[in-house]
Amino acid sequence: MPHTPSSNGTGKSLCLRVDDVDQEHDKLDVGSDLAFQQKWWRFERIVWVVFTAIVLLDLAGVFGRGPLARATATAADGTMSVEYERVARFSAPSLVTVHFNPPAEKDGAIHVWASDSLLQAFGVQKLNPEPERVTLDGAGFTYTYRSSPQANSIQFAMEPRRVGLQKLTLRVADAAPLTLRVLVLP
Repeated sequence: MPHTPSSNGTGKSLCLRVDDVDQEHDKLDVGSDLAFQQKWWRFERIVWVVFTAIVLLDLAGVFGRGPLARATATAADGTMSVEYERVARFSAPSLVTVHFNPPAEKDGAIHVWASDSLLQAFGVQKLNPEPERVTLDGAGFTYTYRSSPQANSIQFAMEPRRVGLQKLTLRVADAAPLTLRVLVLP
């Protein structure tokens, strides 16, 4: 198409060609704030470090169900040892296994006392094996088991009912008590 001059009203001709106009599409020219950008990058790095730490702590068991959440405690007089989870979850299954040593047996039976927090705070669901007899006193329960040549141990299956730091005290009759501290998370 031929180029025709046009007039701007002053008698001078104005010539405009399409090729002379800059044609930059899909670009938006905005200012930049390098100081803000560096602060934002620093913030992002901190967030990544925090998230990575949370994931690693969770894998280690700090929030339950991992190697750091499991613990073993032994009574001062050696009558029993207890395997338990020092970090538990509210209304989630949790196990406490009590192993009795020979000093725990008296007259062919083992009498183990547990504080009432076993039922109130820890919500014991099942005992394995079932005791022959259960007696109550004002502060807890005494479970009576017949001793056997096989390994003497009992297991409490629980579902914690209270959030926070909970205490459970166990003791073999007339022996030193063993207090377990369990952090129950929501």
